[in-house]
Amino acid sequence: MNPDTLLSKITQIDKKHAQALERLKVKTVQDLLYYAPVRYSNVSTITTLENAEVNSNITVYGILSKPILTKGWKSNIPMAKAGFKDISGTTLPIIWMNQPYMAKMFTDGDQVKLTGKITQQKNGTK
Repeated sequence: MNPDTLLSKITQIDKKHAQALERLKVKTVQDLLYYAPVRYSNVSTITTLENAEVNSNITVYGILSKPILTKGWKSNIPMAKAGFKDISGTTLPIIWMNQPYMAKMFTDGDQVKLTGKITQQKNGTK
C-alpha cells in the first residue's frame, strides 16, 4: 500500500464507507492521512458555564447525570436528554436532537467534554 492507493481498493473499507469518504473528496490513502475535520474544539482553554457568553461557542468539562431516551412533544423526534454539571458546579440541561443513541452511550456520572453554542432561552436564561 502506498499514498496513491485508492481507498475503494482496500478490502477492509466496504463500498458504503468508500462512497461516504468519496463525498468528502477523500479518495486515496494520502487524502485520508491529510483529511482534517471541518470543526474541532480548542481544548487549550477551559471555560465554565458561569463565564460563557450568549451566542459564543464554548468547550466545557463536567459530569453527566441521568441520561434518558425520549421523544419530542410535538414533533415526536427521538432525542437524548441529560443533566450536565461543570467544574464550577453550574448545571445545564443537555439535549441531543435526532441522536437517541447518546442516552445509551453515556451513564450517570460519566465525565465528558461538551462543545457547542450557548443560546438564550425565551425567559432570558442561558
